[in-house]
Amino acid sequence: VLEVSATDKVGNSGTKEAKFQITTSLGAIRNNLDHYFDLGLVKKKNALKYFRKKINNLGKLFYLLKKTENSNLKPKPKEAAVKALKKVIDANINQIIRQINRKSPQWIDQKAADFLVEDLNAIKIK
Repeated sequence: VLEVSATDKVGNSGTKEAKFQITTSLGAIRNNLDHYFDLGLVKKKNALKYFRKKINNLGKLFYLLKKTENSNLKPKPKEAAVKALKKVIDANINQIIRQINRKSPQWIDQKAADFLVEDLNAIKIK
């Protein structure tokens, strides 16, 4: 929530609130990763390739999860498959986060690494 208050020269005052929510997606994370490389914040081309591959694999897992959720499987097998995929997705996200933390600041500037970790945590399945 952003709140702004103002008072004019004759003493009239007012306050306004604006509510917003920050969201992210794999596409946004991919774009940020490329942007950080262009800025020199991702310091090695191999690091960029590695993290792109990991993000692309996450995309495939999220796609498979969506297909499974929308499938005609019977309820119990569907529930088990969805649960297993969610677990795999979060494990993959955690593995990427560990690698970012291990390789910063050698591969990635610490501030850029912090932003990537924050975004990855935001897409975890709760």
